[in-house]
Formats: sequence, structure tokens, C-alpha cells
Amino acid sequence: MGKNRSKDGYLVPDFQRFPSGIKALVDAIHDLGMKFGIYESAGYLTCQRLPGSLGKSPRTKPPDFRP
Repeated sequence: MGKNRSKDGYLVPDFQRFPSGIKALVDAIHDLGMKFGIYESAGYLTCQRLPGSLGKSPRTKPPDFRP
């Protein structure tokens, strides 16, 4: 996740950490026969001080995050 939300309040991708997007990472992990999960915080911020989900879940787009 990016460090900030979009102007509309949506979570945004971090293309410096995941230049091919989350979907490419998930596909590679699935190709290895493993499963993948995304950590979500029920608070305003995650433990890494990134945007959390509290009060924002209905405004969160699915984690497609393609470049």
C-alpha cells in the first residue's frame, strides 16, 4: 500500500515496492503452489503507519493494483 490515500479516499498501490503490481506478485506465488493473503488493519493506521481500514472499508477498491 501507498503511504497515503487517493483524493477520493481509496487505498493506492506502492509501485516502488511492487513495480509490477500486487497481482503479478500473487500470480507468481500461486504458480509456486502457495497461497497469499493481504494484511489489513482494523484501525486508522497499520503498525507500519500506513492507512488502515477503520471507517474506510466501503471506500476500499479490491486489491487489483495493476501498474
